[in-house]
Amino acid sequence: MYNGHKRVHAMKFQTVVTPDGIISHLFGPVDGRRHDLFILNQSGLKTQLEINPSFHNKLIYGDPAYGRTNVFCCPYKGCRVNAPQMELHKDMSAVRVSVERSYGEITKYYSFPDYKRHQRVATTPTATLDKLGVFFTNCVTIARGGSNNSKYFSCKPPTFDEYLASYA
Repeated sequence: MYNGHKRVHAMKFQTVVTPDGIISHLFGPVDGRRHDLFILNQSGLKTQLEINPSFHNKLIYGDPAYGRTNVFCCPYKGCRVNAPQMELHKDMSAVRVSVERSYGEITKYYSFPDYKRHQRVATTPTATLDKLGVFFTNCVTIARGGSNNSKYFSCKPPTFDEYLASYA
């Protein structure tokens, strides 16, 4: 599980944060040296989104590795970015910041995943603890009636019954 690029032992997760502030998709752990596109293919997320009627005519703004498809969009690259594309970059950068805040919420409410020195892959159930951190952070978002993300997008989170039903 060594990532030579970052020079650390790591696990990766793929997530989707929805406008209601809930981390609604969590796939992993995957070996930290794996490319994001490999993780996307392993997760089956693209297929799930394509067959789910709730996502028809909607896009997920994602990692540039995902490319632009019928379900994903990403930043435009290169020096030939036109004015509308630059405007999209500007608007979507605020969205990216709001998604990153969701990850900050996990360590704010559930700090164990942030203590890297205490995590040992062979002796500590790190993946389970990370998943619990996401679950409990989602519960806090629901209990508080929202988060910065849900306020930014003017979307209420689900009820506890709706959220817990997604695990059934």
